[in-house]
Amino acid sequence: MKLVTYELVSPIGLIQRVGAIASDGSIVDLQLACATQLARKGDPAHARQRSEWLIPTDMVLFLGRGGEASKAASEALAFAESDKERTGIDGLRMIFEPTEIRLASPDENRWRWLAGLHFFDEKLQSRTYNANLPGSLTAAGATR
Repeated sequence: MKLVTYELVSPIGLIQRVGAIASDGSIVDLQLACATQLARKGDPAHARQRSEWLIPTDMVLFLGRGGEASKAASEALAFAESDKERTGIDGLRMIFEPTEIRLASPDENRWRWLAGLHFFDEKLQSRTYNANLPGSLTAAGATR
């Protein structure tokens, strides 16, 4: 399953969602597909709430949910691919063409990503300077 974070235009501005690329290349909104699947299984009252917990709209939170969320996402994708309707619960669209959405970074705070990369690079360089090969000489001429 190929996961994506994508943006949609809404009346309140751009919103980010977690989706997956279907076998035909379309993008499936995993949260809506999960809610629709749960509603059709017989729990319409709690379907939306359960799907929001299992598959949040933030990719980092989704990945932190673990195996249960991953299983729910796989089942939601399979459901959306087998169901021929493009609309889900409450008449909301759950399948989009790639031209209708914009792929986005899962974290809009790119400075945090850059700071993490810089820290990683500094740590890597620091460890490189302190590395010793077996049998190498120290500054005093002793063998290690």
